[in-house]
Amino acid sequence: MQSEYIFKVICCGDYSVGKTSIIKKAVYDEFSNLYKATLGVDFALKVLEYPQKQTNIRMQIWDIGGQERQKHMHRVFFRDAVGAIVVYDVTNEASFHSAKEWKKEIDKSVFLDDETRTQIPTILLGNKCDIPHQEFVKKEEIADFCKEHGFIQHMNVSAKTGRNIDASLRELADVVMETCKDMIEEDENDPAEDAVILNQDSDTMSAKVDKKGCCT
Repeated sequence: MQSEYIFKVICCGDYSVGKTSIIKKAVYDEFSNLYKATLGVDFALKVLEYPQKQTNIRMQIWDIGGQERQKHMHRVFFRDAVGAIVVYDVTNEASFHSAKEWKKEIDKSVFLDDETRTQIPTILLGNKCDIPHQEFVKKEEIADFCKEHGFIQHMNVSAKTGRNIDASLRELADVVMETCKDMIEEDENDPAEDAVILNQDSDTMSAKVDKKGCCT
């Protein structure tokens, strides 16, 4: 029997690091060198298929504009997210240091469970790795950085070539599914339902089930 899960992921980072390009590559397999800043928020749907597990994951990826951290609008846009992507530009050292500030905003704005204040899984992506550049931080230092600030993983990606785009989303999806495993198993016991929607219900994290298999 085919299982389907629907959940929201937020994509954050400074402006011009390539968040929108990553999402477009992931969802539409498209890339453009033309830069257009995201104003406010946009989102797209990425479907991850796991044929061997007879499972599909419908990941709503919310593209948060790079200026939103300063505008303090994150609480509105972050609501109901169960996972996050923080992007920096491997050719821009300042954007790497900003990643920890974005992580702080995420950690104080949204939780899997408000009572336990469980942080949502967040992956760190270094975009534009296809561009020749001088590394400003060593791999060992990045690993320490991720451990210190609570990132589940770090990957270098390229929105232009597609390198590690799908792999990074699957890594995040796997951790989200594992983190919410108990909640998912509880709702899977109802055979009459088609899709499990992971989001926040009132003050705590819960799984909602959608009979029509669409997210509302």
